[in-house]
Amino acid sequence: MPPKRALLDVDSTILERNLNILGTYDDPLQQLFPAPKEDIPSKLVKPTPGFCVKSRTTNNDKLFVNICQTDAIPAPEDISEAQLLEILQSDTPSTFRVPMSIGDARPEVDKSGQPATAYDVAINPVFFAKVEMNKLFKQFFLTVVFEGLQDKYSITINVDDFTVLKNRKAMGTLQLHRIQQREVNRKMNTEKKLIEELDVPTTSLMKMGAGTSKVHSLEEPGREPAYRLVKINTTNDGDQFLVADLFMPDVTNVAHLTLDITDDRIILESRHPAYLFDIFLPCSINQAAVAAQMNKSLGIITITMPVV
Repeated sequence: MPPKRALLDVDSTILERNLNILGTYDDPLQQLFPAPKEDIPSKLVKPTPGFCVKSRTTNNDKLFVNICQTDAIPAPEDISEAQLLEILQSDTPSTFRVPMSIGDARPEVDKSGQPATAYDVAINPVFFAKVEMNKLFKQFFLTVVFEGLQDKYSITINVDDFTVLKNRKAMGTLQLHRIQQREVNRKMNTEKKLIEELDVPTTSLMKMGAGTSKVHSLEEPGREPAYRLVKINTTNDGDQFLVADLFMPDVTNVAHLTLDITDDRIILESRHPAYLFDIFLPCSINQAAVAAQMNKSLGIITITMPVV
C-alpha cells in the first residue's frame, strides 16, 4: 500500500503543473566523456546551503535532501498564500511553476556512520526566503520536491517520516549544477517588464565626514565594486523589491564584510580586499526584512530589500 501523504493532498499532475527542472549536476565522468546533445548554452553553478531534510524510503533507506539556493535559477511568480490555496484547491491547471534544479543522487554517511543517499535541490534565493518564512509554502514546496525525486529516481519516499534538521544546513558537499541558459532566459524574458533597472549615483563615505555611519574608516579608500540595482514589481499583490547585485570576486570570506542598511541607504565595506560601496536608495525600504547572500563561486553579493 503506498504511504499516505502527510504534507498536502496534491493530485498526480503536480509535477506537470508546478515543477520546472532547469538543470542537473554533472558528475566528473559526464564532464570527461559527455554524451552528444543539443548545443544549448549553459553554465555550472555551485549553490549555497539552505536547509536539510531527512527522510526514508519505504524500503527504510535513509535519505537527505539539501535544499539550496542560487540566483542562476529564476524565482517563480510571486503569489500570496491565499492564491496558493486557491491553486491547490482548483481542478483547473495553473500557470504557476517552481523553477528548480534536482541534482544527481550520491552516497553519504550519517552521523553514526550508516550509509545514506543525498540529493541537492536548488531554487532561487527569493523563493527560498518565502519557503523558510511561510509554513504553507514550505509544505507545498517539499511535496513538489518529494514528488520530483520519486519521479526522477523511481523511489517511494515515506512523507510521513521526515525531519528538517536544526543544526545542519546540508549533508555532504553541495555539487555543481548545470543550468541551461535557454530555459532561464525564456523564463526571465516573460517577466522582463516587471524589472526596472535603476541608475543611482554613489556617494563616497570619505566625503561624508566622520560619524555618519557605523562602517569602519579605511586607511585607504576602497574601490567601488561593479554593481546593478533593479526594482522588481510583483504581478499579484503589488509588492516591490530593490535587488542589488555587487560583483566582488576576490572577497572569499563574509567575515571580512560589514553591511549597514538604513531605510534609504546601503553601505557595504570589505577590508580584505578593500571595497567600499555606498549609495542612497531611490525609495524607502523595510530594514527588518532585508536579506543578503554571498555566492562565492560567482563572486556576487545579492541584497534583497522590500520597498515600503
